[in-house]
Formats: sequence, structure tokens, C-alpha cells
Amino acid sequence: MRAILLHIITNPLVYNRLRIEIDTHIANGALSSPALEDQVRKLPYLQACIREGLRIFPPITYLRERVTPPMGDTLNGFVLPGGVNVGFNLPGLLLNPVFGPDPKFYRPERWLDEVLPERLHEMERVMELVFGWGSTRCLGIRMANANQSKFFVEVGFAASPLLLLPLLFFVHAFIDQILRGKHSLLVR
Repeated sequence: MRAILLHIITNPLVYNRLRIEIDTHIANGALSSPALEDQVRKLPYLQACIREGLRIFPPITYLRERVTPPMGDTLNGFVLPGGVNVGFNLPGLLLNPVFGPDPKFYRPERWLDEVLPERLHEMERVMELVFGWGSTRCLGIRMANANQSKFFVEVGFAASPLLLLPLLFFVHAFIDQILRGKHSLLVR
């Protein structure tokens, strides 16, 4: 969430487009307070900002390993012996050419404006790996996505993105405390 917030508030074009989308939905009565999950999922630019943030700064960056079956396996034409650890580098996969000629840059529009349905499907297939796959797939994907979406709506984007910098530092410190075991995250 920190990386997504940082990318939003340091990019005036992204910040203003997202703020307009949220303000428009509030003015039209399409967002309640607190915002509901089904309401925030209908904010296409917000969802694109979150997807792009997860692509640029994935929550899991270590090598995702699996062991080949005892009889071996074939992967893209390569024969692998049994009992071999095979993994994929998620940050590297998220720079896949399917994301366009500029995959190192944060650009939420890649999920909306010029994308063809086939390409969007390919991008989403790569993004599915962000939360793991198979028996180690994260069980909290829906909750994580809902929390992120609701966070950005409830924060309410101030007139100046600079006013959100203290929030960025608070979120950073709070997450740091959770990771160090000094604070528990209670969910009701």
C-alpha cells in the first residue's frame, strides 16, 4: 500500500485523475461512507492504480519454488529430472513485454485506455501470480484487494498531495511495527 500511495501522490496526472474519479462517484451517490467493497470495485481507475502498484512493487519478491515430480517433468520443451527445485522470479515476470514497452514505469492507464481484450487477459494472467499459485495461493486476496480499495477512497484525497505525506510515513511506521511483531492487526 505504501508503494501505491507513493506512486499516486508523486504523480500529479495520476493523482488528479484518481481524485476526480472518486469525487465524481461521491457526488453521484455511488460511494457511501464507509465505502462498500462492491462500490470501490466499480472505480476503474482506482483498480488500475492498485493493479499497477502491485505489479511495480509486488508483496512477494522471493523465488517461488516448486519441486518437480519424482518421474520428472517438461517445461517449455526442457526436460527436468525428478526432485529438482524450479522457481520463478516474480519481479522479473512483472516486467514481461505483455505490459508494453515501458514495464518499469508506473502507468495505470496501461490497464484501461489502449489495451485490447486479449492483451488485458494476458496481463491479468501474469498478475495472478502476485498472490501465489496452487497450494500456496494467498487465501486473503479478496480481503487485501478490498482493504486497499477502501483505504484509498476513505483517505479522501486532500487538495494537495503533499498533505498526504505524513499519512505515508504513518502507514510505513505502522506496517513496520506489524512486521516487527510490536503491533497486532485486528480484523472484525
